[in-house]
Amino acid sequence: MIAKRLGWTLLMSVFLLTGCDDRKYEDGPLISIWSAQTRVEGKWEWALARETRLPSGEVRNLTGQLAGKIIEFNSDNTVSISDSVSGQWYLVSKNEELNLIFESSATAYNIRQLTRKDMWLEFVTDSIQVEWQLVEE
Repeated sequence: MIAKRLGWTLLMSVFLLTGCDDRKYEDGPLISIWSAQTRVEGKWEWALARETRLPSGEVRNLTGQLAGKIIEFNSDNTVSISDSVSGQWYLVSKNEELNLIFESSATAYNIRQLTRKDMWLEFVTDSIQVEWQLVEE
């Protein structure tokens, strides 16, 4: 009985320490039983979208323009926005970035949070910062 419990505890510890290392996301989660690929897949809608001009700090809220639009990430790495724009998506940099490719234009978004219900993405250059907060549809 003790050996069985010890085996179970050891198995769970190994699983948690090796299979769920998602401490890489600035805003979480700390751990997850779902792979990053599985968490990205699905239909999402914009809860927040904004663009900040750097260094001025001028903010443009894009949430209204994207209201009602759905971005769908499929398991075959295709992505579409409300069936009007389609492309490819890939997790890169040890699943810390999400690359979106639309019409030969690629953008690498830093993943700030990735759960089954929330995905926060950020793209930053010298002149612009784009933030998306997506929620499960």
